[in-house]
Amino acid sequence: MTNFINSTATLISFIAVLFASNVLAANELELRFNKASYDENKQELFVDVEVQYTQNGELVLAGQNYRFFYSSEVLELDAASTKSLLSEESYGKISIDNHKSGIKADKVNQLSFDDNLGFANFSIDLRDVENGGKTITSADGWVTVARLKFDVKEAGASYDLVWGREDATDLYATAFVEVAEWTSANSLKAVAVTYYGDLLSEDEQSVEATIEDVTVGPNPTADFVNVTLDRELGQNATITLRDMTGKQVRSSVMAEGAISTTIDLSDLGAASYVLEMIDGDQNSVYNTRVIVAR
Repeated sequence: MTNFINSTATLISFIAVLFASNVLAANELELRFNKASYDENKQELFVDVEVQYTQNGELVLAGQNYRFFYSSEVLELDAASTKSLLSEESYGKISIDNHKSGIKADKVNQLSFDDNLGFANFSIDLRDVENGGKTITSADGWVTVARLKFDVKEAGASYDLVWGREDATDLYATAFVEVAEWTSANSLKAVAVTYYGDLLSEDEQSVEATIEDVTVGPNPTADFVNVTLDRELGQNATITLRDMTGKQVRSSVMAEGAISTTIDLSDLGAASYVLEMIDGDQNSVYNTRVIVAR
């Protein structure tokens, strides 16, 4: 089954550079899809690719290769309209490689939508290898590196976007997400991706229902976060906060008609937590990472 999805030449070259550096991965990066907007009339879905650095110090982002899978029965990637949001002075334009859809891989049973599988690699190369690229610190929170555009084939249908990684998509291919850090002129090393934020919609959810503008901040924070919506809630929602072991450390109800709420975090230890919003039908409609820093 792995034969039908091949690694691209760009990905192979990227990995070769990393191994040639002979330096083990030291820094860590978190990655997620973030729903940006949905145009119901044009049936166009925009999804941001965001990275976050949570360690002390800084990371200078170098070249990146991203592999992801999507439910092509509902979505189709618009490669021509997908773009990098990084500086063109330091980075090349986005390159979409090995994009295919409508793959019948239903005997693999690793992803729920493998009877109509779409996948793509996209890469953003660091051009300025002498001076490096964008510097990221933990204070920056989530940083957008690219915006993907999808045409929605079936309005209101459920959909999924899943990052390529070991134990989640390795039965389809051995091409995974690869990110590099610039350390000095012409010197790169691999970065370990420690968190993958997929974009998943349950059967009860629709594209229209799940695409909402939610602002959570300040992030990083010391004492509290504000959760703010772009419109009033149509029904009660529960907001939970879990530590990285999955243990729930907060739970509060945001009432129907509310547009914002504040969550006290002053007694929590310095760490990363996952904040999730769950609607009245117990569907997860939003989640993000919150960093408590002391």
